[in-house]
Amino acid sequence: MYQDKHKDHKCFCIKEYAEAYVLPQVYENLFSVENAFKKGTIFMDLYRPYHQKESIH
Repeated sequence: MYQDKHKDHKCFCIKEYAEAYVLPQVYENLFSVENAFKKGTIFMDLYRPYHQKESIH
């Protein structure tokens, strides 16, 4: 029969699959809290509203 050669080997290591690197955000050009909730971001520089274009057809 098949014998497991590694049956006594136990590894309780936590594997690290990825690591994010995020630059510090400068808190400037901010919306008011009320506007930020409506727009989905507090940063004016990140606000990109969706405008539907007219269909060519």
